[in-house]
Amino acid sequence: GKESEVERVAREQAERARAVLEEREERLRRRRLEDQEREMMLRERELEEREQQQQLKQHNNHRAPAAPPSSGKGGSMAGVLHDYAAQADHEMSLREGQVVHVTRKHPSGWWEGTLPDGTLGWFPSTFVKTLEEEVEGPSQQQPGGGAGAAS
Repeated sequence: GKESEVERVAREQAERARAVLEEREERLRRRRLEDQEREMMLRERELEEREQQQQLKQHNNHRAPAAPPSSGKGGSMAGVLHDYAAQADHEMSLREGQVVHVTRKHPSGWWEGTLPDGTLGWFPSTFVKTLEEEVEGPSQQQPGGGAGAAS
């Protein structure tokens, strides 16, 4: 009869509403997870930078220049493959075609480097390609047997 038709429609609407809500909650949960991951990475990087600054202070009490002017020592050069917009103060925006002097590589996949204009900051290594791959010498010395040199 008429009653069951109304009930059926009501039930379908309730199910649809529940599905929409669940999907919205799932999306929120995923976004929250992504935020937490980014938070963790930032916190890890901050700790690492603080540690680095402590070592610098102990090493020499005056601030050392961020990078030796275009001497390839202690780092490698990388060409920027894609534009990257910095999303935090310690990050560095990249423009396709730029060359970056890479000063530090973090296991998380973030690298620190300087641009020709002196800008210093972190950027995702996936946005660049190391230029001098066939370099002989102590460019790969990582304490603690840093395995996993990508080719």
